[in-house]
Amino acid sequence: MIVRDEAAMLPDFLAAARGAWDELVAVDTGSADATPELLAAAGATVVARPWDGDFSAARNFGLARASGDWLLVLDADERVSPELRAGLRQVAADARLGAGTLAVLNELPHGHVRRSRLLRLFRNGAGVRFRHAIHEDAGEDVAAFLATSGLARAEVPGTLVHLGYARDHAAARHKQARDVAILRRTLAADPADLYARFKLLEQARFWHDAPLRAEAARDLDAELRRGGAERLRGAHFAGELLALAVDGLGLPPREALGWLEPLAGRAPPSAALELRRGELRELAGDAAGAREAFARCLALEAVTDDVQLATVRPRMGLARLALAAGDAAGAAAEAERALALAPRDPEALLLAAALRRLTGGPGALARFAEERRAAAGDSEELRAALREAGGATG
Repeated sequence: MIVRDEAAMLPDFLAAARGAWDELVAVDTGSADATPELLAAAGATVVARPWDGDFSAARNFGLARASGDWLLVLDADERVSPELRAGLRQVAADARLGAGTLAVLNELPHGHVRRSRLLRLFRNGAGVRFRHAIHEDAGEDVAAFLATSGLARAEVPGTLVHLGYARDHAAARHKQARDVAILRRTLAADPADLYARFKLLEQARFWHDAPLRAEAARDLDAELRRGGAERLRGAHFAGELLALAVDGLGLPPREALGWLEPLAGRAPPSAALELRRGELRELAGDAAGAREAFARCLALEAVTDDVQLATVRPRMGLARLALAAGDAAGAAAEAERALALAPRDPEALLLAAALRRLTGGPGALARFAEERRAAAGDSEELRAALREAGGATG
């Protein structure tokens, strides 16, 4: 693990991860608090390495000093579930396996969660090293090792909860300035690095930084025009990259589609891309095209990390299309399907509440409020929807 000034996070991390490791190697990149002492007291080997703005270099520094048969990569702002502790031991004991992915959970606003499977576990001695200065990844080396060794990759049971990019915590750690600076240096050295461009657009989205988003989108557009468009074919993130970029360009819907569509065929299947295509076609007045794109988005649920993106959002797109066509019952049905997946989603709550009042009056809205509280409890999102729909919060 890499650490720097993690004294506030470490006690809970160490308590949750106890039993998940036999040897803990921590690379300290310049802590000014009690981080090294806390780790040493827990039995860790703490090695110092000056911070040079390269997460992969720090990760690899630690990997080179680990002596166990398996390597597990964790961070202080993550929490290991009991099921994950047991699952790690189970995978490490299986001679048929060479690597494992962990289910990482990020809590988002309005009760949404983002689950993704990240490659964090692999055998030592396989020559695996991380790449990219930020949002580092070892996938290429692990894939090569598995191909030559004939070993398999497992999905480790259990959950790893990630706390680090809750916005208030990230702001306190000045993560935006740090991460954006690393990405700018990366792009200055290699303007063709589409992964760094993707991560820069993600930073702009996370921090609601409109100027950064516009700048990053314009720079990506220029790179694609210089010949970078063909490299989209080999990029697993290409669909989300294009979806972020078209928003940043700020074009009217038809012009945005004119920019997006010629590039979309180069990207692998992507829920983010299909959702944005559907939304743009909806805004452009192409209801049939929007419906098809939302349906394609829904079909990608099984292969999408962000389930909310591939279920709730296209359901709400279909609800809006139904409402625009005068099909209130169809719109209500889609909103209810969305609420079954995300009971606190503000858009789904507002549309469902408004349709109840529209079709049944204040009494129907009151019954809706009772139903939602019985199904999912009270919430600020529900109260806000009821106020906007014209009812009391009760």
